[in-house]
Amino acid sequence: DYAWMLTSTALVFMMVPGISLFYSGLRSQSTALSLIWLNMMAVSVVSVQWFLFGYSLVFSPNSTNSFIGDLSTAVFDHTTAPLSFAGVRSGEVPALVFGLFQGMFASFTLALVTGVIAEKGRLLPFLVFGFVWTTLVYDPIAYWVWNSQGWATKCGILDWAGGTPVHICSGAATLAYTLMLKWYRRPSGRVRRELGLESHNMTNVLLGTMLVWFGWFGFNAGSELHANMRASSSFLATNLAATSAGITYTMLEEAFHQKWSGLGFCTGAFVGLVAITPAAGYVSPWAGLVIGITASIACFLAQISESLKDWLEEPLDISIIHGIGGIWGMFMTGIFADKKIIALDSTSYDESTSIVGGAINGRAIQIGYQLAGAIAAFAYSFLVTLVILLIIQTTSKWIPGLDLRVRKTVDQEINLDNMELGDAEAVSYLYHCSMMPLSFYAFFVYQASVLDQFFVPTRRRHYHILLPAF
Repeated sequence: DYAWMLTSTALVFMMVPGISLFYSGLRSQSTALSLIWLNMMAVSVVSVQWFLFGYSLVFSPNSTNSFIGDLSTAVFDHTTAPLSFAGVRSGEVPALVFGLFQGMFASFTLALVTGVIAEKGRLLPFLVFGFVWTTLVYDPIAYWVWNSQGWATKCGILDWAGGTPVHICSGAATLAYTLMLKWYRRPSGRVRRELGLESHNMTNVLLGTMLVWFGWFGFNAGSELHANMRASSSFLATNLAATSAGITYTMLEEAFHQKWSGLGFCTGAFVGLVAITPAAGYVSPWAGLVIGITASIACFLAQISESLKDWLEEPLDISIIHGIGGIWGMFMTGIFADKKIIALDSTSYDESTSIVGGAINGRAIQIGYQLAGAIAAFAYSFLVTLVILLIIQTTSKWIPGLDLRVRKTVDQEINLDNMELGDAEAVSYLYHCSMMPLSFYAFFVYQASVLDQFFVPTRRRHYHILLPAF
């Protein structure tokens, strides 16, 4: 079990480079490097926060209130005993192992939000925001759902692997951040419309999706904390939801007179993975098919709404995929949560036990509980995110480096990489090859320009003959 948990932790970490490739490939070359860099920094910032006090705020065993934990296990103090955390399945693994696993969840949640800065947001304010947001938004919501003292847990709200604290929370935060960037546009002069910037590398998008999909097995199946039948059921339901959602989204593209696309399948697969997250360990595998198909339809209809897209100005559709997909997943969990699946990790199954199911077990009230938890988390994340961003933007009057938005006029090309990062030479590689921005050919051409001066004329001629071969 320890080996499975540590492996699952590594799988969840793999989702971060996956989401980096996905986001960077969907945006222009001039912001790709910034998005990858920001994902690495987001993981680093949250990892430090989680070690210092984030884990304690979520899983402290001594907390008595229903909203947030205390600092009794700050800096992972007293985390070696099996009973040293207050999770909904506490006592099954040492808190140190569980804390490592959950730390990757917190890191990935902030990584999901990073796409909001593409071509318009600045990097430093986002990192400041990420540290504060994780503390004031993610940690409380995770406590509600996963700590035995949280109000959502006490109400009987079911959330297997983070539909509420990960997806609904990040979707609402992205919506708030998008609106703030839109409201605080006001540069000196007119600005370019960010939505006109095309995605530059669909290969990266496809590869990123496969990495995220691969890591999601650790995300959902690892949440069982054991390598057993319930983890296997969760694994299977996750895969079925992703595949069915990807196929459904592709069919919908054809039905609405669009060509099939790699992006369409990737979007559908993402939606299926998001929607199955709160349900994976509670529903039968066949329900994963239903959840994937219906979630794909719901998000597709939202994404083809031109009025909604024009109002949001959020080209990566993070709010739709994770906000709507997460809420839909919570709703479907209330319908398909099955007592027999919940009892798979027990020694025996007894109809008279207190294990609760959903509407499929004749308990329709669970749907109301699920929706109440989803709406409460969305509203809390949205409102607190707005407050945090307003404070940061107001502070930028005295600390200009905290200005949320890049200030560019119509006469200037939007290039977030050049403006925010010092890797000018690395960015220059992007323009040598339109399809493979970090290809060996681009690197080799750059090295040629540097090393050319060291070759005598005769050798230089043969040296350049080799270039087309690369």
